Amino acid sequence: MISHSTDRRVPADRALPHLAQLFDVQAMKRSLAAEWAGDVAGAAVAQVLGCEIERVKYRPGRNCVVGYRVRLQMPSRPGGAGRRRAAQRIAVARISAAMYPAVEAEARFERARQSSAGPEFPPRLSLLRDAGVLLWRFPHDRKLAALPQLSDSAWLRRTWLPEMVAARWGEDWRIAGVRNELIGYFPDHSATLRSRLRLLQNSRDRSRLWNIYGKVRYDDSGEEVFASMAALFDSEASREGIVGYARPLASYPAERVLWQEGIDAPTLDRQLLAGSVDSAQWARIARAVAGLHGTALALAPSMNRATLQADIERAAATLIAAAPTAAGDVQSLASDLERRIGSVDLAPRATLHGDLHSKNILMDARRVHLIDLDRLGSGPALAELGSLLAELVLRDCLAGRSLDWSRISGVATEYSFASSARIDVGDLGWQVAAALLRERAYRCVTSLKPGRLEILPALLAAARAALEGALGKEAR
Repeated sequence: MISHSTDRRVPADRALPHLAQLFDVQAMKRSLAAEWAGDVAGAAVAQVLGCEIERVKYRPGRNCVVGYRVRLQMPSRPGGAGRRRAAQRIAVARISAAMYPAVEAEARFERARQSSAGPEFPPRLSLLRDAGVLLWRFPHDRKLAALPQLSDSAWLRRTWLPEMVAARWGEDWRIAGVRNELIGYFPDHSATLRSRLRLLQNSRDRSRLWNIYGKVRYDDSGEEVFASMAALFDSEASREGIVGYARPLASYPAERVLWQEGIDAPTLDRQLLAGSVDSAQWARIARAVAGLHGTALALAPSMNRATLQADIERAAATLIAAAPTAAGDVQSLASDLERRIGSVDLAPRATLHGDLHSKNILMDARRVHLIDLDRLGSGPALAELGSLLAELVLRDCLAGRSLDWSRISGVATEYSFASSARIDVGDLGWQVAAALLRERAYRCVTSLKPGRLEILPALLAAARAALEGALGKEAR
């Protein structure tokens, strides 16, 4: 392993020999400055002041995509009579850097640059040939074609926004101001922007502020997701206040964009960091998750025995390649999970969120809301409950705390009460262990966040404990 000042441990990867360069922000700053200074449009245009890593997606032996936030000092603008203004401005650019084996990077660059011409700074597309790194400048993304439109507040104000305002508030309301903000960007996968609208009513002296969120994804699941979101928003559990969902506003399938209304409530993640989540709040969370799971929707299975086994195998192979010192523990755990999978109840009886974690759970005094529903599917409820409990284990490991299995088991007990179903603690222990391997340990490698690889032994030990009965004899 290679240590860097960013506190990330970067695996040695024969297919990507320059991988460490992506995580050395000073080296990337120099590389970007050198590459852009050689561009006709970029020469004497700006200085690269620094960059920081926002997102990582690493696939050992194949590629690594890193999202950077780059600070630039732009040159003075021409003033009157040929003079230049003294002041310079600081700008921010987001760059996604995709590293491939050298030959593949060159081939991808040649294909992509045919549609990326134009004198821009930073350039829309460039290549660090020595390292095999393809650079895309936000909002240009090879898989998110509508991202430039979604990022253009003037374009939105002329097109999509008036339609949504009229549908939600009526023809008597008009847009007085729009401000866009990037909330999340996962290069090659998805991006979410928030539009803050100031609305005025024509017939009365009234105004309102309205926050809405637009998300573009790489796939064509938008129409089905939008229909499912609408069904959940109007479901019995939602109407009774058991669980809340964001109001779906519009779907633009051709552009792969979904819009939904904002919810003014803090995330569970924020409240866990503040230490303000007690047993009563966990009971509310469990009730909300059970409410989702118990809402019947016509969804294709998103999780079954075959997909779980494939995830376990993929995670084990990835971990062994990236952290060979943990190979024995990984292989032993994966083998035991696969050996016992035949006895675990995996019937797809529940509507699953598909990405249930603390940043997708919002809580206010009235209701628990579940957001980011674009991975909805059907599957075994305990798999998703196990995933949520695995996040609590991760948090304890990151904080260096001893695992509080009674607290973790208590959340499962609350879920059991809320769903009126007895939980087989052996099945749940298997699901927690599987989630720790196929999600949490796996992402220690694929996200390469600081401190993640260091806790890999603790995660594997926790998974082993869960598999061997650490959750107790019963969850209810």
